[in-house]
Amino acid sequence: MYRFTLPFSREVIYQRITFGQRRQLHKFVAEAMQTQPQKAEDDQAEYARLMFHWSLAENNAEGAPSSYSNKAKRSLIVKNISNIVARKDINARNTVLKFGTLLKRGGEGLVWNKRYFILSVVELLIFRSKDDFGGRPDEPLVAISLKHIYNLAPMEESEVFKQHAFAIRTGSWFRRGVEQGIREFCLAAESEDELEEWLTYIEFARAKAIYDEFVSTFGKISFPLFDPNAKRDNMIQLLLQTHQEAGFTQ
Repeated sequence: MYRFTLPFSREVIYQRITFGQRRQLHKFVAEAMQTQPQKAEDDQAEYARLMFHWSLAENNAEGAPSSYSNKAKRSLIVKNISNIVARKDINARNTVLKFGTLLKRGGEGLVWNKRYFILSVVELLIFRSKDDFGGRPDEPLVAISLKHIYNLAPMEESEVFKQHAFAIRTGSWFRRGVEQGIREFCLAAESEDELEEWLTYIEFARAKAIYDEFVSTFGKISFPLFDPNAKRDNMIQLLLQTHQEAGFTQ
């Protein structure tokens, strides 16, 4: 990657390459920004740059995230979540990543009801309605700890007779403050885009919750735990030393 002192030089070279090459370059930049975030004046500035490169990488004239590919959408969602959780002055339990209305299938599996959802970095809360949340934010109908979710997956329409459905399977959850056992929650979004967005948000938050739990229990660990090449070299040195001690020469 090159940085130009003169914008004019950059523009001349940019105009001389093909559209296919431009799209590939913008894709490389977007992916690099995702894996190696750059310091920006503010979070929104970096998010805007990422959106700019994805729009040119996909030749997206509309420029609206809803019209991007799934890969680009996930990239933007993850960037937005990363910006939120990277802030040092936030309380984890009160940090809301996403909120909105989803359909939830009742325990009997016959009726679907609208419910209001709040996703934080540690749990998913379900309220009867938005008004219910506004009046009693500390009294959700259901609270699902993200670290206890063991499976999250979209569901076929033929399984539940509902479009854009997905399942959350958890080993532990709370109903009005009382802990319950294993359960499958069947939910449905209004569109395919909304389904993809909820799945990405929940999956990211779940991964972070599990990682935070691991770090609090065992501490931080760098991977890989050992260098395979270093281990091989040590074995060779040990063999040579053993041969020399036994009286063999090279």
